Amino acid sequence: IARALLKSPDILLLDEPLASLDDSRKQEILPYLERLHDELNIPMLYVSHSLPEVSRLCDYMLVLEQGRVVFAGDTHAALVDTASPLAHARNAAAMLEGVAIGHDRDYKLTTVQTEAGNRLLLQGAVAVGEKTRLRIKANDVSLCVTRPVGTSILNILEGVVTECIDEDDGRVLLKVDCAGDDLLVRISRYSYIALKLERGTGVFVQIKSAAVGW
Repeated sequence: IARALLKSPDILLLDEPLASLDDSRKQEILPYLERLHDELNIPMLYVSHSLPEVSRLCDYMLVLEQGRVVFAGDTHAALVDTASPLAHARNAAAMLEGVAIGHDRDYKLTTVQTEAGNRLLLQGAVAVGEKTRLRIKANDVSLCVTRPVGTSILNILEGVVTECIDEDDGRVLLKVDCAGDDLLVRISRYSYIALKLERGTGVFVQIKSAAVGW
């Protein structure tokens, strides 16, 4: 990357740059790629099969299947728009952008306020004032139709179901609007029916603090 930058390129192509690394090495290098994204005035084309990587680094996505573009849009839309194949992936997740507004050293919890104004408590430390992206997997979110009490879950957001898609494997994929933050939720068809969920149903979304990825 350093050699490429010395040539003052018009565009920087990163083709699966972390594919051969294990997860711990990826976590060491990703912050440097974020700095390239944030500090350099050079367009970057990042090619990857890794949803966590593109969620963290990219602003706009082209989703390809067998060489064809099947979806194009900003990263958030590419992940949660049900017209995008990524919304139906096994590891489907929403990406929210926000800023750290507080940190509790005793409990090792950081408070992040999303662009829509929701506040989430997350495990780990981020400098107050620092912008960050949060990745929330559809499989790590649960729903209640009444406000939960006596729960260990620290993050409870109020929302409205906007889409319901039967996945034909005993599960249902829901899209939930939490006051401007769109989340994906994957639950069993049994729970979907038992809770009498449908488009327009008001729900409470539960998200574990430890389940949110940076």
